[in-house]
Amino acid sequence: MNKPIRILLVDDSPFFLEAARDFIQHQEAMSVAGVAVNAEEAVARLRDLQPDVILLDLNLARSSGLELIPVFKENLPAAKIVVLTIMEESSYRAAALQAGADDFVPKNDMGNRLVTVIHGLMGRSESAPSSVWSKEAERRRENLEVSLDDLSDLICRFRPDGTLTYVNDAYCRYYGRSREELIGSNFISSAADDFPQKLREHLQAFTPDQPVIAFEQYDILPNGEKRWREWVDRAFFDKDGKIVEFQSTGRDITERKRAEMELRGSRAQLQGVIHSTMDAILSIDEDHRITLFNPAAEQMFGCPASEAVGSPLDRFIPETARGKHREFVRAYGRSGETRRTMETRTLDLSCLRADGTSFPGEISISHF
Repeated sequence: MNKPIRILLVDDSPFFLEAARDFIQHQEAMSVAGVAVNAEEAVARLRDLQPDVILLDLNLARSSGLELIPVFKENLPAAKIVVLTIMEESSYRAAALQAGADDFVPKNDMGNRLVTVIHGLMGRSESAPSSVWSKEAERRRENLEVSLDDLSDLICRFRPDGTLTYVNDAYCRYYGRSREELIGSNFISSAADDFPQKLREHLQAFTPDQPVIAFEQYDILPNGEKRWREWVDRAFFDKDGKIVEFQSTGRDITERKRAEMELRGSRAQLQGVIHSTMDAILSIDEDHRITLFNPAAEQMFGCPASEAVGSPLDRFIPETARGKHREFVRAYGRSGETRRTMETRTLDLSCLRADGTSFPGEISISHF
């Protein structure tokens, strides 16, 4: 009896990895030896696991699958490499085979062809399954196809001028348009506000040495909602270094952008309070160096913020009180309290102005 064919999955989509693992584990005489989500992990797993077959996605987050094929061949010549990708065009197949791949299977045809391809590469024939197994295999194929259609990431391919050549189901759902409406349309000219110009500048930044760049933009959806997306774009070049096509993967970052805007608003509000209060407010880091010095502090200590920030707090505390002040700050940090005044503990505490004159002060402390 033949040993199970051990397979290494290399793909940066956790959703797809889960679906593919489930599909393969239920095939006769096959097992998943391991998974990798980037080039570094893939090479390490290859050496450790010594798989029989590698299923490799062309579009990884930080590298191209095409670049990995010769690396895999050098490290494990006996392993068979099957490129498994959403990119179906014959040019990608030709590029993969030229790079050293043993076969090429589009992801949307994985359920129908992959098992046959793997058995063929390993010199085995598929055994005739029982009717029960046939039904189970068909169910797994259907589940895999549904999983691929349900990927939440938006995926598209487009020419250098912005003309769409491929969109996945998630892209269609997001923009509320059919695949037939989208393919052949130009997404750059339909971008919101000043993004058309920004996108053109973005697409001009790609080089063979920098083929992957991220870009953030927002869209106004058909329902009027404003949503932010982070796109990770990969450029594909011909032998002369000219860009022939882009592939882009987008994920929704609207909640993150909203949180960032709320945080900026809160900070702006806090800064407004700090700059308008009559009380002197200073902030220090763990080394007791000043990081914030508001206008009231400038007036009280007779020192501009530009000079105070970065300097040690001790310059504004008499030498006789510095040890007591530092111990109080340490004790406060250990206590976890949010506010405490030093009045009862440092009744004789004085503060120093920039000119060396002293004055009595009441100091309170809190987390900032």
